[in-house]
Amino acid sequence: MHPLKELFNTALKQRFPPIRFAFAYGSAVFKQHGRPKGKMLDLVLAVDDPYQWHEENLALNWKHYSFLKHFGPKVITRVQNLSAGVYYNTLVRVDSQLIKYGVISTSDLYDDLMTWKWLYTSGRLHKPVVILNEVVSQEDAYN
Repeated sequence: MHPLKELFNTALKQRFPPIRFAFAYGSAVFKQHGRPKGKMLDLVLAVDDPYQWHEENLALNWKHYSFLKHFGPKVITRVQNLSAGVYYNTLVRVDSQLIKYGVISTSDLYDDLMTWKWLYTSGRLHKPVVILNEVVSQEDAYN
């Protein structure tokens, strides 16, 4: 088992609301030639209902959010939907690991993969990644 899958199955699953699909990417996952290994682990988390997920995550991890936390999950979800459908929390410490995590709805992830609607998340998946849990099917994304 990849060490990042172990991190997901222990620390992340215990500290976050349910996550349908997750992957890690970037220089903390794969050393890039001529550069030191990155210190911040980059994650994308696909969730079924971003509003509900942010509501639960605010209760569990209030400090992860920027000032937008004061406006609640409705505003956070609106901001998430303004661009590529991803909302990032950065400089989060999970045990000894510094992470940033982006939250996207499973349906937006599927749309981006199938239609290249934003080319943001689909573009990330054109590079090396570590899949941290099961891949969702098209039926799961729309249910």
